[in-house]
Amino acid sequence: MTLRAGAAEAVITPPVGTLMDGYSGREGGAVGVHDDLHARALVVDDGNTSAALVSADLIGVDRRLVASVRERAASATGIPAANILVAATHTHAGPAGLRRELDEALTEVMARTLAGVIQAAQRELRPAVL
Repeated sequence: MTLRAGAAEAVITPPVGTLMDGYSGREGGAVGVHDDLHARALVVDDGNTSAALVSADLIGVDRRLVASVRERAASATGIPAANILVAATHTHAGPAGLRRELDEALTEVMARTLAGVIQAAQRELRPAVL
């Protein structure tokens, strides 16, 4: 059995003005960018089974976003949707998504970008050792 692994990263910083979550009483949108937010993905494949993990600098991920990422990534990569894990770092310096849902446009961008970083990680598959 040959294990292969690939990793990739993408910037997911939303536009200034995007509503933020993470502190009760926070009502306004982002006024600037201190540090970019990222999504990082790892894909592993043993020749029989492949799996992906994508972690995003978001306060949380809801079922709708997870389902969209899994569907898009599975379609593009052949990795079974059940083998795609979507996680959040739980940053308090990112867009809404816990107390308030991400807006439709931002959800679409995030889903597309997170699925894309999984695809990029798959393209980087190289022999690996545990």
